[in-house]
Amino acid sequence: MCGKTATARQLARSEVLLDVDDNARRAIAIDSRLVLDGPVIVRDLRVYAQASDATVLHYRDNTGLEVDAIVEVAAGRWAAFEVKLGQGQIDAAAALLTFVSRVDTATCNAPAALGVITVAGYGYQRPDGVHVIPIAALGP
Repeated sequence: MCGKTATARQLARSEVLLDVDDNARRAIAIDSRLVLDGPVIVRDLRVYAQASDATVLHYRDNTGLEVDAIVEVAAGRWAAFEVKLGQGQIDAAAALLTFVSRVDTATCNAPAALGVITVAGYGYQRPDGVHVIPIAALGP
């Protein structure tokens, strides 16, 4: 881990509030992890994609629908991923399903995969077809 990343993590975890109960401290810790770990995971995806001659894009439309990462290879194949910190947030995969329902498959291919990347937990495929992928399973 580079020095700047370690310093940013340390600053994000430092507590500057006084008289805060334990639940608030946990919420502050979770929020700071989202700010730092989400972009780090997308950065890792970019590194792995680059090794495979693929690109990583971000999607946001005028209705507020957002997809954290879309990995696209030159042949027109693509996959969409959401980055979530815990198992309790995996139901956010509904955003992926909404996104795919808006894709014009006559113009571009259907997705090769849909996935939710989590910080911890097990990898599996949900009944709706969305893959749950722990960050430790990622690699080139």
